[in-house]
Amino acid sequence: MPAPTDVPLRWPFRRRAAPEPAPRPPRDLNRLILDVAEYQDDEDHDELFRRLADATLYAPAGPEPPSVDLGGGLRFAALYVNGHDPRLGEGLVTVRFAEALRMIEQTPGVDGVLLHSDRAAYVAIPEGEFDRLRRNYL
Repeated sequence: MPAPTDVPLRWPFRRRAAPEPAPRPPRDLNRLILDVAEYQDDEDHDELFRRLADATLYAPAGPEPPSVDLGGGLRFAALYVNGHDPRLGEGLVTVRFAEALRMIEQTPGVDGVLLHSDRAAYVAIPEGEFDRLRRNYL
């Protein structure tokens, strides 16, 4: 019988490389807003802002954008990604994201924009970020 050191020990299984992560399925703006709101991932932020460059957004019709009080004296204009959202009421206007940013900057007392999904999720963008968004995404 050979000594234990004379017989090479062989593991019967080969080590495999870790599988590549599965690619993310395509997401609509509603899902993307939910992901940004929940996970605060930089890649999700980038994808959202890239997609907003070509997106049509919706707001209730009126003389100025409707605003939402976020507390602390901050008021943000509400925009929706779904034109059938019941929160829009009877009349609605369509607007491109870049145009919405310009309108919000010209509205006194509004400090940014809230992008609402058709669920409860939203993403708040303060007015101080508008120039960076224009420079990098629009």
